Amino acid sequence: MQAAVGVAQLGKLNDFIKARKDNFKSLSKIFGCKGKYFTLPTIENGADPSWFGFPILIKENASFVRNEVVEYLENNKIATRMLFGGEPA
Repeated sequence: MQAAVGVAQLGKLNDFIKARKDNFKSLSKIFGCKGKYFTLPTIENGADPSWFGFPILIKENASFVRNEVVEYLENNKIATRMLFGGEPA
């Protein structure tokens, strides 16, 4: 059953990729003007990612904390999820 669903989704793959890239561009624009507060994801030279999510890191000098950002996003029907894996570069 899962394979059948997966095969059906392959026909939509290009649309999924475009939507993810468009979302990344939009979020980069929104958060980019607030660069003094956030460390944003970057794309390596030669890479062409299709982002599943938009990871942000709140800088120490920000006048707010992570829970405030999460609460704001969740209250505006934007799902969040905490991920971590090592130290930022």
